[in-house]
Amino acid sequence: MQKGQLCLAGADWMEETLHALGIALGSYDCRSGTLSVSRGVLALTGYEPSHFATAGCWVSMIETTDTHLYEAAVAMVKRGEPAVAEYRIRTREGRSKWVQMRIAPLMDGDGGIGHYNALAVDISARKEAESVAMMKERRYRSLFDHSLDTVIEFDLEGNVKDINRETQLLFGVPMEDVLGRPLYPYLSQEEGAKAERMLTQVVQGYSAVDEIVTQPPGMPPRQWAVSCTPITVDGEIQGIFAICRELTEERRLARQYAESDRLFHLVTSNMRDVITVTDRQGQTEYVSPTVRVVLGYGAEEFATAEPYAYVYSQDRDQLKETLGEIVRMRKPRQMQARYRHAEGYLVDVDLHGTPILNERGEVENVVVIARDISDKVRAERALRESEERYRLLFELSPEPIFVQKARRLTMVNSAAVRLFGASKAEELIGIDPIELIDPAFMKLGNERRQELERGKRTDLLNLRMRKLSGEAVEVEATSTPIGYGEQQAILSVFRDITARMRSERDRACAVEMLRESEERYSRLQLRLDAFSQELMGIMSVRELEQRLLREIREVLGVKRVEIIALTADPDGVAEDAVTAALRSHLIAENGARKLGELTDWGEGHYLSLGVFKGSEHILYIGESSANATFESKRIWLKTMIRYVKTIYDNFRIIEDLSNELKTRKDASESPPWFSRFLFTLSENERRRLAQDLHDSALQEQIIWYRKLDSLLEEPLSEESRDELLLIKEGLLDVVYQIRLTCNELRPPLLREIGLVASLEQLFHITQLRSDYSVDFKAIHVRDDLPGDLALALYRIVQELLANATKHSNASIVRIRLVDNFTTLQLLYDDNGIGLPQTSPARTSMGLSGIQERARSLNGAVVFDTSPDQGLSVTLSFPLNGDIREEGLQ
Repeated sequence: MQKGQLCLAGADWMEETLHALGIALGSYDCRSGTLSVSRGVLALTGYEPSHFATAGCWVSMIETTDTHLYEAAVAMVKRGEPAVAEYRIRTREGRSKWVQMRIAPLMDGDGGIGHYNALAVDISARKEAESVAMMKERRYRSLFDHSLDTVIEFDLEGNVKDINRETQLLFGVPMEDVLGRPLYPYLSQEEGAKAERMLTQVVQGYSAVDEIVTQPPGMPPRQWAVSCTPITVDGEIQGIFAICRELTEERRLARQYAESDRLFHLVTSNMRDVITVTDRQGQTEYVSPTVRVVLGYGAEEFATAEPYAYVYSQDRDQLKETLGEIVRMRKPRQMQARYRHAEGYLVDVDLHGTPILNERGEVENVVVIARDISDKVRAERALRESEERYRLLFELSPEPIFVQKARRLTMVNSAAVRLFGASKAEELIGIDPIELIDPAFMKLGNERRQELERGKRTDLLNLRMRKLSGEAVEVEATSTPIGYGEQQAILSVFRDITARMRSERDRACAVEMLRESEERYSRLQLRLDAFSQELMGIMSVRELEQRLLREIREVLGVKRVEIIALTADPDGVAEDAVTAALRSHLIAENGARKLGELTDWGEGHYLSLGVFKGSEHILYIGESSANATFESKRIWLKTMIRYVKTIYDNFRIIEDLSNELKTRKDASESPPWFSRFLFTLSENERRRLAQDLHDSALQEQIIWYRKLDSLLEEPLSEESRDELLLIKEGLLDVVYQIRLTCNELRPPLLREIGLVASLEQLFHITQLRSDYSVDFKAIHVRDDLPGDLALALYRIVQELLANATKHSNASIVRIRLVDNFTTLQLLYDDNGIGLPQTSPARTSMGLSGIQERARSLNGAVVFDTSPDQGLSVTLSFPLNGDIREEGLQ
């Protein structure tokens, strides 16, 4: 027998059997210190029996962490007691293996220990099975302890064997007071009978589900959904599990919202949590069926997927890091992540992870309880967005806003800082806003604040407030009570209307001035129109002067108005006497005076009318008139003086010529060329007057019209806008009347478009203002008619139409213009009342003017009329050069 090999004489078959079973025998000689082992050690350790010469060879294979177990067993044997030890060894192949060693001491003849006999058995399979069972036990214990439901374990007699943390909270007593006892004391008689029936059903091997009401001492009743399941071991029922879910709140909601059954089920289903068990790498090992409710996946589908497969990509790294912290720190962690629902949308989930430790204290698994918080996250996100929106609206609002609480400013925006002249918001925070109100408005401000403090919202209010510098600012303010934390506050919004109020005051003043100006211009224009019309019939300087003096007295409202003629001799006055002081002033001044320039003197005014026959003529207004200070009156006066001066000059010339003609031809008629000359002068004056009206009065009216139009574009009250619109319409009528006057004084485009087209325009305008229609035809009329003839025909037609308008009562006027190559005829007839033989119209200025114009052009005119038979006028003008030749003479 080799050294180290245990001899079992006569028992080779037994050794072979033990070797096959992996059981090794050994004997240690205490005297020699040698160790003998059986061949079974080869299968157990991988070493030949010869390797174990001493006990140290065996000890060297024991795992360092388990050496103390071996040493404890050896200590017992040395005391003469058998010992059993289980520890791990490292085999020749390097594998760790669990062995169970039984050691018994063997006494010698001297009563001492001579040998230690040992038996070693491989128990690795058993240990592995125990480890798996222990891990399962810890895993389910963790689920048991951390379940949000109430879990109770009963024995078959209905006594409590174990409860989780939620159950302790349910009964409100220590665990020791509940274990080993039935729960009937916490139930009413009716509920106790119900619980007994459930236990009886489970003992018979069936699950039982029911609702039970508990009422622990000193606590209100609570309603539970109880599910009882038998605990079966090796086919035998060993106990009962009861899982209780509280229904108290659900039942209350069900009673409160009975009409909303669908909503109730939705809420209860969303309150279910998902329980997941993962390994250290995040691979799901178990997931509760509620994952379908929350995420829409089946439990098996979710568990077999790759780790983090359903986690939103942006949250995966954070979730991995949190899981790593749970594994490293071996402490629970709470986190939030987004999962991809089976239907594609994201679900916000609150996760509570708890580590499960193995027997070595290492994290073996992690239990994660997940709760759907999507509604909460959406509400929080919406709240944050809403708060941010309102904060931006508050801060970026162009209107000043502040919030006061307890009568002190707590929030102001940048617009309010600017409104009250502060450099930063802190200068206003803490101020009583009443201090910013002008003293004249402070009583009103206090009354409104009292209304707001009673919860009443105020209407728009106009206030005058004061900046920090004391400068007044007018505002529109509206305020409303709001909730501010747990207190009431007042939100006020302002609008600076200082500029608007100033603009409204200026606008009202401007409107009044514009109204007065428009009325003055309108009156002056009407006066000027009437004056110009009357001047057409004035044929002497004396009449012209008297009409001028009367017009000035009526318009300016003065009594003393006179025309003074100063002779060239400074020592005397040719005509009317004046006061010594005025005469001295006029002679001493002896300077060039501007035509129509109004000069104040003493209590009155004077202006120059120009020099006539070597004598300067002065218009003297012997009274001070406020009307004369208005610019419109000055323009009117200057325009009229210029017009009068022009006519005055012409009349002086005409008067001189007339006197000369009377001297030369005492009783004879003036020649045609002279009449034509007079008409030419008249037309020139008409043209000048029309130009003056167009360039001065008309342009002023147009300017005021445009100013009024721009004023209407600004915000106005309805009353002011209506008044301005009426003024605008009146001003437009004045412009129209001035233009008509200009057109009558100077035929528009007569030379440019010709006689026929000009007459057609005249007929169109006349028919708009008259009650009769005009039937006009031009036959073979040439385009190159002499200018004097075309103008004379235009004026004759104007006068015929004026006569028809004023006197004829006609409904139809027929006019024919016929060019016979040598003669141009104008034929007029109407269906009016005609001219009676005694009618003054026969010798009126109008018909006389027609006759005179025809004679001035060597033409002939024939009037044919009788009462109620209308009027017929035939005019003929030669086209053979007589007009031009006579004019040259």
